[in-house]
Amino acid sequence: MDLRIRQFLDEVIALVNTYDDIPLEARRLALESAMYNCERASNKAIQQQSEAEAQRTTAELAQMSDPNESSGEIPDEIPFQNEVKVIEE
Repeated sequence: MDLRIRQFLDEVIALVNTYDDIPLEARRLALESAMYNCERASNKAIQQQSEAEAQRTTAELAQMSDPNESSGEIPDEIPFQNEVKVIEE
C-alpha cells in the first residue's frame, strides 16, 4: 500500500478509537468503509504505476531496435557463412 495512503488509514483508525462512547459496531463499519476506500485507491495507484512502467519499457525496447533491421521479409538469397567447397579430382 502506498505510504501516504497507509498513513491516512492509520490516522483514521486513531481518530475512530478516540470515540469510546460510540458503539463498537458503528466504529467497525466506519473503519471498514475507510479501509475499502484506501485499498481501492492503492490498487488504482499501483495499476497506474504498472502501466507507466510498461510504457517506459516499451519505449526503451523500441529505441533499442536495430535501425538496419530488414522489413521482416525473407530475402531471396541468404549468404552462407561456412560454405563447404567440394574439390573434384
